[in-house]
Amino acid sequence: MPAETFTRSPWQKGGVHGISDQHDGLQMVHHHRDVQGGNARAAVFGVSDGLVSNVALILGIAGASTDGSLVRLAGVSGLLAGAISMAAG
Repeated sequence: MPAETFTRSPWQKGGVHGISDQHDGLQMVHHHRDVQGGNARAAVFGVSDGLVSNVALILGIAGASTDGSLVRLAGVSGLLAGAISMAAG
């Protein structure tokens, strides 16, 4: 394709990319958030994961039994087991 068919935006300077081997003054600048660290991110994902697994346990026990104390016991034991396993890891 000839260079005359390319149109350039007003913010672009110099020649058309790919036509010339010379640097035409354009620079690509990328700004990204820092994704390292992430203690709050890990805490949010951990709480979300713990809630989903604990609610699944409670709903499973509630579906199998009509005894409310058994459902509460399963919920508390799931909460403690999840907290201990996260602390150990």
